[in-house]
Amino acid sequence: IRDAVHRLSVILLSSIRSAARRPVVPVVVMRGGLLMWDAARLCLPAAPTGVVVPTRSAYNHDDVPTVAYGNVPHGSSYLLLDPIVNSGNTIVATVDALRRRAGGVDVAVASVFATRDGVSTIHDAAADVAVHALWPDMPVGDDLRLVGVGFDAGDAAFGSAGARHHWTG
Repeated sequence: IRDAVHRLSVILLSSIRSAARRPVVPVVVMRGGLLMWDAARLCLPAAPTGVVVPTRSAYNHDDVPTVAYGNVPHGSSYLLLDPIVNSGNTIVATVDALRRRAGGVDVAVASVFATRDGVSTIHDAAADVAVHALWPDMPVGDDLRLVGVGFDAGDAAFGSAGARHHWTG
């Protein structure tokens, strides 16, 4: 999975780089975004990289993600790296946090797989955010997960599909 997502990310990021009007700062959206980091270093070797860590708080009863941590270099154009955009809520939270801290910056998203609903959620919250995806219209099943994508990007990035200890707060 890691190798396949890497190869697909290189194709995606190479095309984004070719079309970019100015340098972009890639921002790894944890955990799954780690799958795209090596491709970003290959395609954008001179660009400093940022990282954000979204979370879902136990105290946040509507289950909307927030950004628990961010470390992003100064820039005017950012490219969020997340290989799977499902609901779009994590990207919306990341865009909001980035713009609160960095001001009026351009933000785009690079994703291998995205759902129509996820892209729509992003555009409803921030119409100016471009979403670049190789598969931009993935179907969603009854469990609200992508149909046809048989892995969790975060688990693939960390090399484990088994049980994990996970907590917030």
